[in-house]
Amino acid sequence: MNPVADHNKSPLSAQVHFPGRAMLTVGEVAIACGVDKQHITNLVECGDLVAIDLRTSRPARQEKKHRSIRQLLRIPVSAFEALINARATV
Repeated sequence: MNPVADHNKSPLSAQVHFPGRAMLTVGEVAIACGVDKQHITNLVECGDLVAIDLRTSRPARQEKKHRSIRQLLRIPVSAFEALINARATV
């Protein structure tokens, strides 16, 4: 199911747009909501949307310690649903 094609046909819902999924990317949530990816990232940073950062704190070969600056965010479907419900009641 393509979330872009189905966006205008049905109400915004994770079950409709992402059946069987547990985690969503920032891009997928942005497309489903009709906003830019930066808007979703801002919602995560201000605490309005829960996300999990999957970046690692060390390289695979464990040669040097490092911190990745770029976030690798995944949004749980339950957090996406909570965001939709919160925005619908405003």
